[in-house]
Amino acid sequence: MAEPYIEEDLGLATMRDAWDPEQYRLFREQRLQPLHDLLDLVDPRGVERAVDLGCGPGEMTELVARRVPLATVVGVDNSPTMLERARTFTTPQIRFVEGDLAHWSDPVGVDLIVANASLHWAPSHSDVLALWSASLRPGGQLAVQVPSNADQPQHRIAIDLATEEPYASVWGPSGPPPDVVVAHVLTPNRYAQILDGLGFVDIDVTVKVYPHRLPSTRHVVEWVKGTTLTRFRTRLPDNLYQQFVAEYERRLLNELGDSAPYFFPFSRVFLHARRPECDVP
Repeated sequence: MAEPYIEEDLGLATMRDAWDPEQYRLFREQRLQPLHDLLDLVDPRGVERAVDLGCGPGEMTELVARRVPLATVVGVDNSPTMLERARTFTTPQIRFVEGDLAHWSDPVGVDLIVANASLHWAPSHSDVLALWSASLRPGGQLAVQVPSNADQPQHRIAIDLATEEPYASVWGPSGPPPDVVVAHVLTPNRYAQILDGLGFVDIDVTVKVYPHRLPSTRHVVEWVKGTTLTRFRTRLPDNLYQQFVAEYERRLLNELGDSAPYFFPFSRVFLHARRPECDVP
């Protein structure tokens, strides 16, 4: 998941102590469905070692283990808060370790890499995917899902508000912490090009829109408090963060309307590909 804010890093090093497992789990079913869809792309045959990069509170790693029942599965996250919760899912088949997905590698090699809603926290996706590719055994599979909704009001309003006072003074000359979906997520075509350039075969890159129906527009705020707004929680004093969230909610409701229920479409990009059975030199 993430780490405390460091100005020179736009990725995982911004978020570590901000993660709240309970806030993140408020929309558990909506967050689990994309993983079910991602794992539908995976062929479990021959998968003996798997890794879940950005495992969060552990429920998704447990689901990976159920879907690849003959594999040992390692969940990797760099949030101690998330890992504390995740380790309650430890079994002889599942274990959890602290690590940064942007720099993860495995000298032994794995048969399956899963990264569900986590890659976007890292910058330079072409470099990260190349690093991961080097740890896949021949025939190994890569299964990745990233959000692709940077054009939605919930992102734009937060970006605009963060440039205003009294928040701008807190960031200093480096500016507000970046929106990682805006800064890092690439187009589906670009992901396909990267995977092809890395020598993957059976490449499948698709976009799916999830038609969520939330209880109300205000629940969009609760959703983003568990993800994109956490970057402000790490940097702002509590009173200023609460002020930021209140103003963010006011502007969001002004733009989207205060509806109950509220239709909340959410686009995600899915990547699945396989290493050749024998890598060509």
